[in-house]
Amino acid sequence: MADDTTFDTEEFNADPVTYAAEERSEEFGNAGTALQFPLRNRERYSGEIHFAIKEIIPPNISATEGSLTDDTSASDETTTSIDSVIDAAVDIANLAETFTGIDIEGGSGNNPDQLVSTGNEISLFLPVGLRFSDGVNYENFSPGQFGRAAEAAVNTAAGLGGKSNLADLMTGAANTSVGDLVKSFINQVSLSGITSKDAASAAQIKLTKASPAISNLLRKAYNPNTRILFDSVNLREFSFSFILIPTSADEATAIENIVELFRTELYPETLEVPFGAGGQSIPFGYKYPNLFEISFRHNGNRVAHKLLPCYLTNISTTYNNNGMGFMENSKFTETSISLSFKEYRTLDKQLIGKGY
Repeated sequence: MADDTTFDTEEFNADPVTYAAEERSEEFGNAGTALQFPLRNRERYSGEIHFAIKEIIPPNISATEGSLTDDTSASDETTTSIDSVIDAAVDIANLAETFTGIDIEGGSGNNPDQLVSTGNEISLFLPVGLRFSDGVNYENFSPGQFGRAAEAAVNTAAGLGGKSNLADLMTGAANTSVGDLVKSFINQVSLSGITSKDAASAAQIKLTKASPAISNLLRKAYNPNTRILFDSVNLREFSFSFILIPTSADEATAIENIVELFRTELYPETLEVPFGAGGQSIPFGYKYPNLFEISFRHNGNRVAHKLLPCYLTNISTTYNNNGMGFMENSKFTETSISLSFKEYRTLDKQLIGKGY
């Protein structure tokens, strides 16, 4: 078998697609369908993007007879297991009771370190312009006058040191600081007999928002004291585009196989349940699609950030974008593909420290 720098012409000419697959499997240590493009002159492409397709093995779910909440029984083991899963989903409000007698065993779980290789992998030249986008979400929060005064009271207590009761601090803020502020505001429209405590209660209805005319008269507006609160982390998304132009019929076949493998791994597998007599079945649900482990390499070395396992969310294929023509084996002379991926979970500081 050839290494990274040696091209075995005789072996390649005998079966170029198999040659490339075996060469990739030997390099990455996996067995299965290993596809690549281009097939020839690999030494000219020192940068590559590698897609390894991985599977999450779900646990086995089994149920003992009489474990269902409605004491449903079945005539055979297969039906009992299916009924157990259905009843468990329907009776979600009584989760603990519903799952009594249902055993879960094995499986790889959702840990990316425990994913199982399918043996299928694809290697392409590194595309131009790798783009990584990280983002988080914040939302606005308006504590109002009372909240701002409570914040000031807490900050004051923190500055003095020692221990303070939060409820006492907030009560004091309501009866003094905020009350005085709102009382002063109200008195400007010649309202008297208002105590600080009463004014604090009035603050809860946000006087100037409830009475725009007063705000317009005094030329003063309510300050919501807006703050920003952390909300969530965005899932990272990635897009890669390739223009694949074969130089031989064998490369045209390899491109067709690559597109087919990507499209196959995009879709879920239908789960069917036996129904009635005569071997009939109905589509009951979907099995999750497989995940992709994506890596970037230059001369065999990893480059750029690491990616968590990703789901393929979209593939767009365009044939012969610049002119209609075919190879001698009736394959297209140009194939453009655009791939979109999304990581299966969000990142955190710990993962950034590990190179993601």
